[in-house]
Amino acid sequence: MNRMSRNKFFLLLAAAAFAMFFAIGSFPLFDGSETFFAELAREMSGSDNYFVSQNFSAYPLNLWPLGTWLTGTSFHLFGITEASARFPSAVMGAFTVLLTAVAVTRLFNERAGLCAGFILSSTVMLFYMGKTAAPETAFLFFLTGSLLAFLQEKYWLMYLCCGFSFLTKGPLGLLLPAVIIFFYLLLLGDLRRLLKLHLFPGLILWLAVVLPWYIVLYETQGPVIGVSLLTVCRGWSEAVTLPWTSGSLLDYPLVLLLGLFPWTGLALKAVKDGICESRMEDMRRLIFFQVWWITVLVFSLLCPVRDAGSLLPLFPALAILLGWDLDRMLSEEEGRFSGWAWRNSLMYLAAAAGWVWATGAVDEIAYVGVGLGALTLLFGIGIVVILAVYKDGSLGIGLQGLSGIVIMATAFSFLLPLTQDQLSIKSLTGEFGKKIKESGRVVYAESSLRPGVLFYTEEEASEVDFNSGNSLQKLAKDSRPKYIFVRRQTYAKAAAFLDVNKWSLLAENGTYCLFEIK
Repeated sequence: MNRMSRNKFFLLLAAAAFAMFFAIGSFPLFDGSETFFAELAREMSGSDNYFVSQNFSAYPLNLWPLGTWLTGTSFHLFGITEASARFPSAVMGAFTVLLTAVAVTRLFNERAGLCAGFILSSTVMLFYMGKTAAPETAFLFFLTGSLLAFLQEKYWLMYLCCGFSFLTKGPLGLLLPAVIIFFYLLLLGDLRRLLKLHLFPGLILWLAVVLPWYIVLYETQGPVIGVSLLTVCRGWSEAVTLPWTSGSLLDYPLVLLLGLFPWTGLALKAVKDGICESRMEDMRRLIFFQVWWITVLVFSLLCPVRDAGSLLPLFPALAILLGWDLDRMLSEEEGRFSGWAWRNSLMYLAAAAGWVWATGAVDEIAYVGVGLGALTLLFGIGIVVILAVYKDGSLGIGLQGLSGIVIMATAFSFLLPLTQDQLSIKSLTGEFGKKIKESGRVVYAESSLRPGVLFYTEEEASEVDFNSGNSLQKLAKDSRPKYIFVRRQTYAKAAAFLDVNKWSLLAENGTYCLFEIK
């Protein structure tokens, strides 16, 4: 059995740890999924109920609990901060990188494993998702573990991982591995192997992990909520919304292209080579990874919840295909890396132009975009020179992975501080939080902002849904003096059918507004 050397393992661990933990506490929680899950964990960690998630004190919204348990544990160990909210995601992201590298080493060889792990750790998608206070990387770790355990015929471990992935994202944690494995065996014409999976005792092991929580949930919340948790797409309805997406189908190619950077230029080649350039023994395994990424993509597209963040589970499969193909090129192409070089040149040129275009409309960040574009272009030139002139594929892989980590670290250091107030309510709650507490007035918040208001003020805030006539009517009938947090865009729409003459603007940061109503 192939094994990864200790030195290379720790080298990969260092790269993954830097990529996942860099700046996890240097920016506020983004409104939406991050504040939602962080507030959920904060309230759970401050209560005596660790078995059923209670959301926001005002009403129970039961979710699969594992992500909340991890974040609540982090709060107990490190205090309630942005860094501790994101700590479990960073850990699980790093673990997924190591798990992928070790498994690929055993399935193929050490160099392929090292390449696959390094590729995964340096992608934009995992760099970002490892810094979100949400259970996405925990689900990624257990899903990846279940699938790689199947390939290595470690079926008991497969069922155990399926149980924990179910506790993280619900039925998706069982259905995705089942569908991937079924279609893989169907393509190989080896459905008889299903009989070797110990299905009945494996199901008992899976139930031993899942059933205790589900029984308590069912008994405490009743059959209606219990059955509703079996909705398959519910697992992705609470997925992290990526800040550069809009919730349309066009987001999916954007996330794939941008999320795979700096390896986007080689992805299609790796998918093709996995079929056309592989030996029979390798091909049987590589087909599994092809089925893996295609199945996740199809599930994500078919799910009525349009969230391109749900594509995260296909990235380990693509990283493995890329790692295998790079290992093959180093072994078989003997320094003929011209195709690799020109693909990278186009990709880095497009990425550099993208930085400039994406930031050019805002004067405050345009110069940062130019700097990031120049940095991207310099890395691209260096990689092309190494591949085309010096014909050093190993150094090219190292510099290409390093470029992804360095460019993203630079963006997080210089671009994010200039845009974070457009993504988080923290600045308004911090400035007026003390005044709100001392006033004793009622606080209202727009639905998507309420978790952030609760997390940063630790004060109860009533929800107002500006898309609901009943909710707006309730707000209008409340004659008490109050504060209300709302997005500027939402306020502009609501002003047409609300009496806003009594609304006094206390603060605004471009995206968010705080009004006082006397």
